[in-house]
Amino acid sequence: MNPERVRHLIQRQTQNPKKYVLYWMQQSQRVHYNLALNVAIQLANQENLPLVVFFGLTSDYPDANSRHYPFLLEGIREVKQDLETLGACFCLFQGSPEEAIKPLLADALIVVCDAGHQTIQREWRKNLYFHLIKHYPDLDYYQVETDLIVPVDIASDKLEYGAYTLR
Repeated sequence: MNPERVRHLIQRQTQNPKKYVLYWMQQSQRVHYNLALNVAIQLANQENLPLVVFFGLTSDYPDANSRHYPFLLEGIREVKQDLETLGACFCLFQGSPEEAIKPLLADALIVVCDAGHQTIQREWRKNLYFHLIKHYPDLDYYQVETDLIVPVDIASDKLEYGAYTLR
């Protein structure tokens, strides 16, 4: 895997005993071809800790409607089964992801998330980042680009106003 896809956003200062590696699955809702999940599995194996996969189900996702959720939940059910086959624990919480994940942070040594590029996704990740810095300086936080062929940070160092500016 290209190391430029993995961003180590927070590096822990101390080694405290924790119970698991936590992967926040949001953008990449799949087990196969999910680089963020692969990184989380690798880190869990390095630390000899179990992997807990978290998904926060929010009812107010922008532009989502009642037809989207049955499809989403069917896919999440398949993901849960696949993860359990791999020996990972899957937790589905209802609520805004950056809030719903908080009860799981106290026992996590490492948090891994997939990169999201929509406004709400960037806001969730930013809020989690500042929460971790303030309340959990003793853990690592990674963000992995798993959906794009060329990671956004490599394609451009500024906010683009249209896809045509990258062509």
